[in-house]
Amino acid sequence: MFKMIGGDGQEYGPVTAEQLRDWILDHRANGQTLVQRAGQTQWQPLAACPEFAEALAEAARRYEAPAAAASPPEEAAAPAAVAATSAAASPGRFGVLDCVGRGWGLLQRHMLLVLWASFLVWVIPTVLTFFGFPIALAAWVISGPLYGGLCVLVLKLARGQEGGFRDVWSCFDARFVSCVLVWVFTEAVTQLGLMMLLVPGIFLATVWAFSLPLAADRGADLATALRESWRVVTPRFFRVLGLLALAFLPFVVFYAYTLGVTAHWVMELMGPGGITSWSELLNQWPEFSRRGAVLGLQLHTVFALNLPFAWVVLMTAYEDLFSAGRA
Repeated sequence: MFKMIGGDGQEYGPVTAEQLRDWILDHRANGQTLVQRAGQTQWQPLAACPEFAEALAEAARRYEAPAAAASPPEEAAAPAAVAATSAAASPGRFGVLDCVGRGWGLLQRHMLLVLWASFLVWVIPTVLTFFGFPIALAAWVISGPLYGGLCVLVLKLARGQEGGFRDVWSCFDARFVSCVLVWVFTEAVTQLGLMMLLVPGIFLATVWAFSLPLAADRGADLATALRESWRVVTPRFFRVLGLLALAFLPFVVFYAYTLGVTAHWVMELMGPGGITSWSELLNQWPEFSRRGAVLGLQLHTVFALNLPFAWVVLMTAYEDLFSAGRA
């Protein structure tokens, strides 16, 4: 058994050697990470422990490929171990495929917990929307703390801490107001931007992608969460956009489909040979609304299926970008 000093300066453990190997492969630990064997008082770097040499070498090989593709020739030629250490020790440097791969590995190790927690977070607001407008509005509001709780759960698992279903409710505390404000503001403004030729909405969804995790993990208020997410994402906007596109790929594809179907309906209603008077529009509106509701429910279901994978990838990227001094 071992104890470890994490990148946040906190002590983790005791954990097994196998768990430490998983953290090494997830870039949560590297050769310079300090560990202490059970029954000993001396701390030593992981590189000094021969049983972890194979895992450290494998982690270096995994990082080498994406780092070489994104780096100038002279940087790509650096030793793989140096590259892995640099990436692990420097918050703000991350690779898109690296985050996707590590996120998938995290999901595989905690599959049932993340799946059920994601379903719980999704199903509660969904069911409440069927009880009329006031309750549907309340469901939308509490979605912020619920998804914030999912952030807390996944981050605990990524950091090697114990997590459970109780973490879904963890943001119903002092962080409740911050999570509500961040969720309501970003959702409303982003949806408005999506209706304005898509581009503003895509931009805002990208630069504010980590605002809710900041509110849930650090208790940041609305202004701080928006500012910090914007500050960190803007210099690496297209990489974060690519990460979000891969993480939410099924949802993005189906969203594009819904836009095409909706545009086709509008052209049928308003185009040549379609509706020519206000009364005809009112007569057709119930059918149009019914179709829209069905399509919206389908989109919401696709989001539910996509949510577990997308969230672990998003939280993996959050750890890379915002955990200063990450091991």
